Amino acid sequence: MKPKTLFLAKFFACSAALFVVWNPVSDVYISALNHIMSILHSVSNFVSGWNKTAFGMKSLLLIPLISLVLATPKTTLARKAMFLAGGVAIFILADILLFEFVLVVRKGEFQGEESAVWSAYESFKWLMPFLTWITMAYPNFGGLFRKG
Repeated sequence: MKPKTLFLAKFFACSAALFVVWNPVSDVYISALNHIMSILHSVSNFVSGWNKTAFGMKSLLLIPLISLVLATPKTTLARKAMFLAGGVAIFILADILLFEFVLVVRKGEFQGEESAVWSAYESFKWLMPFLTWITMAYPNFGGLFRKG
């Protein structure tokens, strides 16, 4: 099987498996965000209601990152674990930065989906899995994207 075909098959298989089990994983991600926010600001359950739904949906964007990292050829298991830890940390930091902006700058007022801040955050969050994967795994691409 060609490397490109094998890569795509692994990517889609990992994505399908993660979509099946994502709801409990999303709850763990959101509880971790709540824990971090309670440490930073003594705010318990900041991610609840509309925020919980929105951030639960945005945590779905971890699926492409995890699938891309697991499907990357010529990468050891330890290196893949390092890529995943770094990628999840970047996702959490992006969420914390949005929370900090909402809590500190906007004093807790957040208009939701019509907000320019939310639009910028959402656009950044869509690009983040791919940019993170490309920057971390670039040396391991090998002949994956070469013509031929």
